[in-house]
Amino acid sequence: MRILKAVNVIKSYKRDNQLIEVLKGIDMEIHERDFVSIMGPSGVGKSTLLHILGLLDVPSEGELIFRDRQAPTDEEERAKLRNEHIGFVFQQHYLLPEFTALENTAIPCLIGNMPEEKAYERAKACLEMVGLSHRIHHRPGELSGGEQQRVALARAIVKDPDILIADEPTGNLDKETGLKIAALLKELNEERGLAVVIATHDEEIANLANKRYRMRDGKLYPATNPLSS
Repeated sequence: MRILKAVNVIKSYKRDNQLIEVLKGIDMEIHERDFVSIMGPSGVGKSTLLHILGLLDVPSEGELIFRDRQAPTDEEERAKLRNEHIGFVFQQHYLLPEFTALENTAIPCLIGNMPEEKAYERAKACLEMVGLSHRIHHRPGELSGGEQQRVALARAIVKDPDILIADEPTGNLDKETGLKIAALLKELNEERGLAVVIATHDEEIANLANKRYRMRDGKLYPATNPLSS
């Protein structure tokens, strides 16, 4: 079943009275159980596209269809859809330093007015899923970079989203730790049917995807061979 569809998505803005086109007509579909990778150098629009797909931003032109309905432009409606259906992992983990791993993971549930006991039960289960059951009461400053990103991943899946948007989630990690995080994403994709869209500079991580794209000059191209340029 299709989760997201982008139709001729364009994103532009003005700088010094000059129109800058970041996305120049993106067409793509994301279905349940898809693992989608998007590669390309910095500045080609990968993050902009992911922000639009994740309803963090709206296109200047074109359509975004979410579950066969046009995605709302109203921020309150988009925020509700994000909280209920979309998980996010970024290059920076954005954990709250004063909260434990368990508390950080439970935040999306608490924001959604889930009863506290149930929220923490879900958070604990997700931390166990990412291999951090022994670190649930540690704060971010007491965790390694890889562990912090695992907490961010647990937080992203705690509401059982339809799709996970991952923007360079291994960019600040060493190669070995990054591959472990990518393997976790693949495991969630295969075992839970979670659709994943990941922007990455790493060819090995991109190769995990069943749909691979490259971005060049604001446009998206299929990358049938992930090792080709």
